[in-house]
Amino acid sequence: MSFAQKSVVSPGRFFELCCNFSFGSTGRNDDGDMGNTVLGKDNQRSTNNTDNSNNNNANKPIVDGGQLTYLELLLDLVCIFFAEPKHRSNAAMLESLLETLQYMSIATGDAIVTYMPRIIPTLTEMLSGRLPVAIDGGGQRATMMSLIQDRNRVINAALSTVRILGPALLSHIHLIMSPLMQLIERTVFSIKLRVHALDTLFYLMNAIDVSAHLGTVLHVLLHACRNEISAKQTSPDDAFLSLEGEPLILWPTAIVVLQQLKQSCNSGQSPASYALSASISHTISKIQESGGNAAGWNRQRCNNAIMTSQKRLREAADRHRDALATRLLNAKGRDDDAFDVQCLYNTQ
Repeated sequence: MSFAQKSVVSPGRFFELCCNFSFGSTGRNDDGDMGNTVLGKDNQRSTNNTDNSNNNNANKPIVDGGQLTYLELLLDLVCIFFAEPKHRSNAAMLESLLETLQYMSIATGDAIVTYMPRIIPTLTEMLSGRLPVAIDGGGQRATMMSLIQDRNRVINAALSTVRILGPALLSHIHLIMSPLMQLIERTVFSIKLRVHALDTLFYLMNAIDVSAHLGTVLHVLLHACRNEISAKQTSPDDAFLSLEGEPLILWPTAIVVLQQLKQSCNSGQSPASYALSASISHTISKIQESGGNAAGWNRQRCNNAIMTSQKRLREAADRHRDALATRLLNAKGRDDDAFDVQCLYNTQ
């Protein structure tokens, strides 16, 4: 029987324990003993024994060359939970695991880059809308709508995780771009989810050079916008934002993303950079003209919509940074000594 099958830790509790551990757990138990038993490689228990002369190591961060790297142990746990079939059908567990990854990334910074190959496959599954998996028989899922809603929740959480991982995805950005662009292009997804994917692409472009994927980005955004514009030609609508401030149409945000990509190309001085910039400008013009005509907007109304999208993205980026800072401070304020490592390894 696997560890995940024996564990009685709930999604919320698992998340809380991992966050406590990530943000300052030092390997001490409640009695201050430095000889805790922990789960090592191949699920074998090992002991990290040090004498009292080494007590100054107790305050070292979890990622440190001089002591056990707890980050690897936590990722072992996360991967075990990800692989468990009953958890792959549980949206709440998947959301908790993704939020745990977010906290681990915030806590450890670049140290998590080494472990990306273990995370990417499940992350791309979530972005592709394949998780949570459907439950066969037993009437455990009332309707297909509930499965769709669960998958949308997981996709949203996966997009937020991609934003936080940011530069850590550099070596694997080609694997992330494919499901990300499919999210933007496929009309089966809600406009809110597709705009969230566009926003995520915008944030990634500020952290990673995606110019190698320029052709795909241009093709997908142009195709997605044309589909949206074609669908709206029979029902022109002057509305741009919902009452909650969420965009009701895709193309103004797509133009802002392309403008950001063009700005990155303009920073280069090579003829290829100028050619790419010209190609982006041409695509922007086509989208803006088609979108404005379909909605019955004049040029000023189109420009206003694009400026509104720019403002929304800037404000969202500010809120994102503030939220990360708050989560970091709150997590560091937890009582480290109240954390019991053994509850994560409940294999009795």
